[in-house]
Amino acid sequence: MILIVTGAGGFADYLSVDSRFAFPILPEIDTKIAGPLLCGGITVYSGLRSAGMTSGQEIGI
Repeated sequence: MILIVTGAGGFADYLSVDSRFAFPILPEIDTKIAGPLLCGGITVYSGLRSAGMTSGQEIGI
């Protein structure tokens, strides 16, 4: 898994990503609500992957 560690990242006007890891956000969802949800998701996911967690394990967050 590769994360952006150089460049403008989330503060960029445009970003090119692999389509397997991107999805559209519905127009009905305000970006003020969608942004923190995505950030929290990758924060937890990245930590779990770095710790070697896999599916089927019981983990408390």
